[in-house]
Amino acid sequence: PLIAALKDEDEIVRWAAARALGEIGAPAVEPLIATLKDKHGDVRLAAAFALKAITGQDFSTDITRWRQ
Repeated sequence: PLIAALKDEDEIVRWAAARALGEIGAPAVEPLIATLKDKHGDVRLAAAFALKAITGQDFSTDITRWRQ
């Protein structure tokens, strides 16, 4: 359900889903990387924060570096 929420029309729902996915771990990495393309900066930052929490890496919202 949280991965599906990353595509919700409401940016607050997408933001909250990204933050929550940071607690799930490795299975959430690919959906979070895809979320770095979101049209809202706060959602992209939430995804980047979650990715950092999961991986210990900090590439901010740089999707290319996250994919590597």
